[in-house]
Amino acid sequence: MVFPEVKAIVCFDKAVPEGDYTLSGSVFTAADAAISANPALIKYGNSAAGTWVPLDTFSETVSGDLLLGAAGRTYNRMDISAEYKLNGSQIASTSGSPNHCRINADELSAGRHKLEIVLGDGFGYSKTYTYTLNKDTSGTIAFTEGYLDTAVTFTDIDSSAYYYNAVLWSVDNGVTAGTSASTFSPDSACTRGQVVTFLWRAMGNPEPIGAYNPFTDVNAADYFYKPVLWAVEQGIASGTGADAFSPDDSCTNAHIITFLWRTMGKPGNTDSQVWYEDAVNWAVNRGLLTGIGKEFITGENCPRADVVTFLYRILAK
Repeated sequence: MVFPEVKAIVCFDKAVPEGDYTLSGSVFTAADAAISANPALIKYGNSAAGTWVPLDTFSETVSGDLLLGAAGRTYNRMDISAEYKLNGSQIASTSGSPNHCRINADELSAGRHKLEIVLGDGFGYSKTYTYTLNKDTSGTIAFTEGYLDTAVTFTDIDSSAYYYNAVLWSVDNGVTAGTSASTFSPDSACTRGQVVTFLWRAMGNPEPIGAYNPFTDVNAADYFYKPVLWAVEQGIASGTGADAFSPDDSCTNAHIITFLWRTMGKPGNTDSQVWYEDAVNWAVNRGLLTGIGKEFITGENCPRADVVTFLYRILAK
């Protein structure tokens, strides 16, 4: 979706309820009733109600001043200070809440830029928000959360691809890495061992509760050892036989969606006789399968691009 007249990125130290994204005193009283932690918001158009929306992925041509802002509070005091850095260089430092910084968008060169907003309260609290500003030759600036220096080294990843932000997120958060220093191999199939490992890492590398391992093809020295034990304990995945997990077998679309559905607690479960049906219906309703550029066929192998995209759309939001 494209939002017209993009004006600002705004960071809140604490979240505010939906519909109350305003730079006013109501931010302070609403913060404790947060619906999600630390939202990043984008303001477009004028200041009328409803013009603040969550910062997901969008693009728009920006002319003149680009307004950046920070508002919110910590438990120690009612206002915050903000330091703004562009490509590592400080461009402004302000205090009070709200506070703002302006960048001349017309003077911003084409290419990727790293924007950092460092919030503090003077009592030891500090939090850094990082964004990527990607300006193309037409003057369109795309804003995304996070910045990954190494992403530019992937020669097989295009910034216009539907999976681009998912790749940035997955590498930035240690979910996976490239298949080499210069490639991500987005079209390569993932194995069962790789998929449960990606999922395990995206969930924060949880320790398995026990050490029971019935699988002769899963050993303690394997990178997927803990992920497999954890996934089986949690009912996310099971073996392909009594003593086999088949970690090197390719993972199908149905499997990755089902693993993710089970991870999220099996929402909408009807105990369908088709083992993946409820999971696929859930994925469709959540919009996981939209915009991937091809028909979703349950029995086909799931490529790396789609695996990280599905994880990103559910777990990074």
